[in-house]
Parts: sequence; C-alpha cells; structure tokens
Amino acid sequence: MYSKFFALFFAIPFSITACDITATMTSQTYHLVYAQFTFHNETRSPVYQFNQDGEMKTVHITGTFCNMKPTRLDAYKTYPKLGDKPCGSSQAFIEGFGYVNYVLLSDGVFMGMKAGIACAAGDCGSSRG
Repeated sequence: MYSKFFALFFAIPFSITACDITATMTSQTYHLVYAQFTFHNETRSPVYQFNQDGEMKTVHITGTFCNMKPTRLDAYKTYPKLGDKPCGSSQAFIEGFGYVNYVLLSDGVFMGMKAGIACAAGDCGSSRG
C-alpha cells in the first residue's frame, strides 16, 4: 500500500512539471519564410524553411519545468543571421502533454489551435483548442 502511495506522490509532481508537446508549424503564405524556435531551456531549433502555402513541419518540445521560461517561435523573411530581427514572433509559457499549431504568415507568426497544454503569459492562440 505504501509503495503505491509513494509512486503516486512522485508521479503527480513530475507530470505537472514536465512536457511532451508536438508543435507543428504551418505556412499560410506564398512567400518564402524561415522559422526558428527558442525553447524554455534557451536552446534553439534548426532554422526551418517554408517554400509554399500549406507546407508543414513538426517539432517535439520535451523536458522538465517547461513553463519556467517562454518558448518562442520567430519568423524571418530571409535566412536569419546573428543579430537579425524577426518579422514576427510568438511566445508563451507552455506546459503539458499535447499539441500546438503555429501559423506562419509573410509578416508574422501566431499560435493557432492547441490541445492538452497549459499556456500563459503570451500568445496563447485560440481558446477553442
């Protein structure tokens, strides 16, 4: 009986402070656009290039204490170099086990549908997700 209690005692806090989020980026422009994530642990994703409308790419965001710092997605009109400013940015504190979709436009980016994640203090997108 005690072993079940201790397993539950340690499992609940871990599930609250961990994340496994599938993030998709969908281009909704005919213009060339580049995107790059800066994750909660301050690491960066590769730069993703989108060539056509409707193109989609997927990224998995995993770790612990994901909501301690914001996850940010920046969009660029040209391949980003050090010091370049994005043409659009979306950031929010996200946490959980679920799905989020980011929409890339020729002049910006925003969080669209989401499910199974907690989102606060930023661009949390549609409340229908």
